[in-house]
Amino acid sequence: MDNQSQIAVIILNYNSWQDTVTLVKNLASQQEVALEIIIVDNASPNDSLRSLQEQLDNQAHLHLLSAPGNGGYAKGNNIGLRFGEALHCEYGVILNNDVMLDDPLLLKKLSSVSSKYPNCGFIAPIMENQAGDEIKHIKKIPGYWKDLSESSFLSRWLFSKLLSKSIYYDRTNPVEEVAMIPGSFIFFKYALFKQIGYFDETTFLYGEERILAMKCREYHLTSMICTGLAYRHCHGKTISSFHNTKSKMTLVLTSFLYFDKRYRKSGFVRHLVLELGFRYAVVELSVIGKLQSWLPFLSPR
Repeated sequence: MDNQSQIAVIILNYNSWQDTVTLVKNLASQQEVALEIIIVDNASPNDSLRSLQEQLDNQAHLHLLSAPGNGGYAKGNNIGLRFGEALHCEYGVILNNDVMLDDPLLLKKLSSVSSKYPNCGFIAPIMENQAGDEIKHIKKIPGYWKDLSESSFLSRWLFSKLLSKSIYYDRTNPVEEVAMIPGSFIFFKYALFKQIGYFDETTFLYGEERILAMKCREYHLTSMICTGLAYRHCHGKTISSFHNTKSKMTLVLTSFLYFDKRYRKSGFVRHLVLELGFRYAVVELSVIGKLQSWLPFLSPR
């Protein structure tokens, strides 16, 4: 036990308690680590908390918390992170409840990699879909023109020839330093995450990855992708169940505008142009939605 890595696992639950139970059972297969599992139910309206209590009651090293309200991804995870401080774990990992870990030594391997890089705050394996195919994730923080150009169908058409493609990590390197890692799986040194103040709770959903990357830059910390390790993610399953496309777009744009003003520190004119571009994108999406309702053959099948 003394040689095992002490890891706090934070899982945010919203309505999809069955996925959370499946993940907890999956985590039981992890070897050579001592896990403290912290589940935060984010004020689910479907009585998830009671279901989780019934399914997971009396499990050792499992802590079930209830958020006072649904404050979003960052605020909900911060509840678990702050609770975990008292458990004195050297490492922690934030997991979406719709991920699966197939390698029983995955968390042990990540802790071993992390221990070799004192200034590495965050590590992630390669993200794959349920079929085992890699889901590409950009390694750089998107710039102002990237956000503006990709905000709508019109802007993507106008700027497609002018902007470079997204830069992804290089799988030829076993461990590659990156600016951003996916929010569905974040392995971290607890002391360093606490040092930067955990997540910024201003956003409700989306944008947390880029904000975390900017915080790392401010504190001279690095992030890494372990290209020889992987996990499976049923991407966007929970959010897709409870938000339509327009609603999700609004959440994305609200978070990105906050990031642009608070962290990128764009001036008044640049920020205004970005905001106008984002507002147009929401209107554009509404028009497309109405066209699809009037002309069913335009809807994706």
